[in-house]
Amino acid sequence: MAKQMKLTNAQFRSFVDCPLEEKDYVAILVQKGYLTQPSQKPDES
Repeated sequence: MAKQMKLTNAQFRSFVDCPLEEKDYVAILVQKGYLTQPSQKPDES
């Protein structure tokens, strides 16, 4: 499953244990070239 998520085993264990947040997961995928840098979310005012 780690391979499917494009994570190392250590990163996957962190994901399963929950300290790996969505923003950190996205950052890993961007760093590895699987995603482009996400655009800024608009402020909800």
